Amino acid sequence: MQTAKRLFFSLDRQTECVADYIEPDRYSFLEQLPENERYIPRGAGLSYVAASFGSKSISLGLSKFNRILAFEPSGEEPTIVVEAGISLHKLHLFLCPQGLRVPVEPGHPQISIGGCIAFNVFGKNQFREGFFESCVEEIELFHPQKGLLTCSRNENTTLFELTIGGMGLTGVIVKAKLRLKRIPSPWLNVQKIPFTDLHHMFQVMKNESQTADSLHSFNDFTSFGKGLGRGFVYAAAFSEEDTAPELLMTFKSLERKPTRRFALFNRLTIPAFNAAYRTLNTRLKPYERMPFYRFNYPIAEMSFYFDWYGRKGFVERQMLVPEAKLDPYIEKFEALLRKYRPQIVFGSCKFFSGKQCHLRFAGTGIVISMEVMPNAANQGFHDALDELNVHMGAIDNIAKDSRVTKDLIASEYPEYGKFRDLLAEYDPHRQLASALSDKLCL
Repeated sequence: MQTAKRLFFSLDRQTECVADYIEPDRYSFLEQLPENERYIPRGAGLSYVAASFGSKSISLGLSKFNRILAFEPSGEEPTIVVEAGISLHKLHLFLCPQGLRVPVEPGHPQISIGGCIAFNVFGKNQFREGFFESCVEEIELFHPQKGLLTCSRNENTTLFELTIGGMGLTGVIVKAKLRLKRIPSPWLNVQKIPFTDLHHMFQVMKNESQTADSLHSFNDFTSFGKGLGRGFVYAAAFSEEDTAPELLMTFKSLERKPTRRFALFNRLTIPAFNAAYRTLNTRLKPYERMPFYRFNYPIAEMSFYFDWYGRKGFVERQMLVPEAKLDPYIEKFEALLRKYRPQIVFGSCKFFSGKQCHLRFAGTGIVISMEVMPNAANQGFHDALDELNVHMGAIDNIAKDSRVTKDLIASEYPEYGKFRDLLAEYDPHRQLASALSDKLCL
């Protein structure tokens, strides 16, 4: 199979390059890959960063590896074996009518299972279900020099730990065995609980985490007065009685360039957008009965949203703040917002619980997410926020932020050196590499 040149770009539109691309449709093709080339697997291609392409690597598209290979729905812990290119959408269509789901899912149905493993993703229920690693029983991957390898918590455990959250750098994930969970209904009862500031939000989330199945917030970072960060918490619980068929939505692929040349967001429209969204949800729709699909994948029916940023895209900031340092962090964070007044289009927070390992975005605390306009006026805010994160022990999400550098990640992640060394020991020639891994000197 011949490679073809293709223009690649990250979802945030901050990185793009021309690179070689091939899309195999059978395992035998992988076994014929030349051993003297560099490769990087590519699932849906929806990473915010340049994780599935690089100017010096051949990108291996896995969209045709999308079959369900085995399914065991009985027992206390149902399981399914799937190829890594299968999308969450296809898996949802198969599982939901049978009262099952993958316990941890990110926010768009086009994302592949291989991508979920490669970045150890999380959903709106992280505080309850953990990270995607909790779903993974076994992985089979292919390395050009090592061939097919199987790893799990009981076999090739070091490789298993490197592969989960390993950004595709250990090999091409070809299939995985996943643990499933039963759901009482494909419908959720969703409450939208207002809060006045970030401190109040944390208390609301802590209280609601006792009973909710999913939690996340909307935060308005456009008002720099007393109500900075105000918004509402989505507190969702599965309906125990509603057995009506789920309403499914269609979605457009996000793997495309924006059609709008100029951004609709600016200093006038951003505050108006935030105020309208907050009012709509807290006053007009404080309670909703919502299909699980729509709640889980909110951006699926709003693909036009990314077009509104125009061709220059946006900068995604996502930081995990340790719970023990939350109060002093919020004070300093709010001071930075008031000083620099960055143009933050959308803000959100999640309640997190877990342990940090290697370069996985994990730990216990609060995750703060922001979509920031990519202009020079916001650079001072980014630099100051980087310093604050290092000082307070917060970590930036490598999967979301195209700005991050090797020095920043090495300062924030205690196991950066360990991960790099284990990767070099496993694959001395570094045959799996992307623009992201090159940037981080992995």
